[in-house]
Amino acid sequence: MRRVFVVLAALLVLVPSALAAAPRFTMDEIEREVMCPVCGTRLDLSHSPAAEQIRTYIERKRDAGWTKAQVEDALVAQFGPTIRAETPSSGSGLVAWLVPAVAALGGIAVAAVAILAWRRRSGGAGVPALPAQTLDADAERRVDEALAAFDDPAR
Repeated sequence: MRRVFVVLAALLVLVPSALAAAPRFTMDEIEREVMCPVCGTRLDLSHSPAAEQIRTYIERKRDAGWTKAQVEDALVAQFGPTIRAETPSSGSGLVAWLVPAVAALGGIAVAAVAILAWRRRSGGAGVPALPAQTLDADAERRVDEALAAFDDPAR
């Protein structure tokens, strides 16, 4: 019984320290969310000296136990909100979210009006029916013979 308590006590001491030592985010994860302030591309696509310095800064902070949010907040404080690779959902960034949505809704409305107008012009039937044609006796006989040949291939 005493051994169980010793093992549990060791686990209580070792597990939290092991979890604290593990990085809380990956470099790939944060590099996709941060822009290079020099070339204006995402950090994972940039090879500029500034991008390398920012990567080094992020790695040092990650190794020191910072969270991804703490690192991003520090980068925003240093470089401004344009360091983030996402479009803000408030202020002028809201326009970038609303314009495509309004354009899509407008396109759907125009398509619906065009379809309704086309259906009204065509009488609501879609494709107009072709007039029925009658065959003369000779043509009717040839059609019957051709159909009979399909039914009886030995013929």
